[in-house]
Amino acid sequence: EIKSGARYGMISSESSSHYMVSDYFTRFRSNLYGVYAQLESEYDLWGWAAGMRCEGLYDQIVENGRDIERNEWGLFPSLDLYTMGLTDWLDLSISYTGRIQRPSLSDLSAKYQYVNSIVVSSGNPSLKSSRTDNLELGITLWDSFNICFDAIHYTDPMIAAGEMQDDNVVMFRPLNVDKSNRFLIDFTYEGQWKKISFMANAGLDITETRIPYMGSTLDVGGTSPYASIMIDGRFKNNWNASCGFDYVGKSYDLMTEYDPTYNLTASISKP
Repeated sequence: EIKSGARYGMISSESSSHYMVSDYFTRFRSNLYGVYAQLESEYDLWGWAAGMRCEGLYDQIVENGRDIERNEWGLFPSLDLYTMGLTDWLDLSISYTGRIQRPSLSDLSAKYQYVNSIVVSSGNPSLKSSRTDNLELGITLWDSFNICFDAIHYTDPMIAAGEMQDDNVVMFRPLNVDKSNRFLIDFTYEGQWKKISFMANAGLDITETRIPYMGSTLDVGGTSPYASIMIDGRFKNNWNASCGFDYVGKSYDLMTEYDPTYNLTASISKP
């Protein structure tokens, strides 16, 4: 089976702002073009799908008489291989997907937003789109236990960074950094006993990002474990009860470390 299609999208906007020190006018127009094709087939115990998407973007930004143009094109392939009852207890899948994340209008606008007397936020007209390459391997055992290995590579990922200016004002604006990687190892089990169903999930989330720092680069990130349990039951007279527990270990976001979090929930209801 072959699937194909095309799309076109256009976004246009105008805005004006008045500050005590200046006026600001912005006109934005974005044109998005795309075509795709996908071939799918299944044979006996195996199935596969392969696709290719071509996307183009042409942006025009006018800010206080300054013209900015962006013209980007890219190819984004996808591939999916899977089994359908390979054995009585085993199924496998492997997939690759290429995606793109584009900056928003506010990310591209050079207009200043005065947060306070020493902090200013602004967009970045030189910001590039970020590409994501995702490779995933899945293993299903006895139709109830799933193991997933996920590797994600980001090219030109976008972050918000603060820079000290000559007048001792800190400017926050989005920047492209060198690279970022994320690895997920995930285990999920789902089961049912009489009128009680339960789900358990656990894994590791590993991140690493290279960011600009003090005129050089700095590698940041770490490993964050997580786990969750959910139990649901239905009893006499249509009473339902559920309880759950979620845990996320120390997590990392660029140069910020977040403490572990715990969440316990319980509910009783009757429709």
